[in-house]
Amino acid sequence: MDELNSSFLDKREAAFFVAVAEWHGTQKRKFTGLSYTTHLLAVAKIVKTQTRNTILVAAALGHDLFEDTNCSENDLLKALIDAGYSLSEAKDIIGLVHELTDVFIKEDYPDINRKLRKQKEAERLGKSSPGAQTIKYADLIDNARDLVVNDPGFCRIFHREMQRILAHMNRGDFTLYAKAMQTWIRVQEQLAKEGPSELINAYLEALGASDLEALLKLFSMEARVFSPRYGQLPADEFFQKLFEDTEASNLRLIQVFESVNKEICAFFHYDWILKSGELISFDVCDIFKLDGDRKITELRIIYSL
Repeated sequence: MDELNSSFLDKREAAFFVAVAEWHGTQKRKFTGLSYTTHLLAVAKIVKTQTRNTILVAAALGHDLFEDTNCSENDLLKALIDAGYSLSEAKDIIGLVHELTDVFIKEDYPDINRKLRKQKEAERLGKSSPGAQTIKYADLIDNARDLVVNDPGFCRIFHREMQRILAHMNRGDFTLYAKAMQTWIRVQEQLAKEGPSELINAYLEALGASDLEALLKLFSMEARVFSPRYGQLPADEFFQKLFEDTEASNLRLIQVFESVNKEICAFFHYDWILKSGELISFDVCDIFKLDGDRKITELRIIYSL
């Protein structure tokens, strides 16, 4: 057990955390490589600092046990009793862990996409107990802080999901709810600063490599491209034509400017083509229209010869 990070735990909480750490074993946080238990401790510390409620702290430590480990309800009951919790306290903690365990998971609902599963999960959490909601606030806060630094791309998806959850889930500790909302706002501000750079860089990399598969992953299924060269085409047809057109080969793409708002982003670059032995260069402005999932729904290419 990490004595430094777990020093805020009382005797029973610390004893229970030993069992929790054993169940989570070698699990790591995705990007930092730190033990997954660092997340559990962070959530528990947020809860303890705000509530001083040892039942909620224990549930925070164990909130992912049923979801991410092979721990059973009987296993959890025994560990809690062994750590010094009464039968009544242990049952309360187990109930909270059940409430915090995702129900609408892909394995059980393979025909429902992530967006709908998360919407149903948000609605379910909105009906959960105030204690479970309080712990979930802390969970959201720690995950948001981690993702905005280590995975801004996925953080955009998580940020929308966090908004849905907080819209439904407002019966927990009010101060912690406010802190979760403050975290959501700070993440929104940080993502706005970063803008669509990751998307644009992925686009330029795939285009430069003539990687049709990678390009189309950035576009929605119905996306269309408008260009002076080929007119209006579905995205897949446009890029197939572009890659087959020998006169449009040898693209040189240099990003020099970027502007951002919620749905539109644009950047300038330089292209050149070799046509009939003559090198022709021109400025280009690519304007993307994005949907709520950060997929490109429309691309307009404007040349300045």
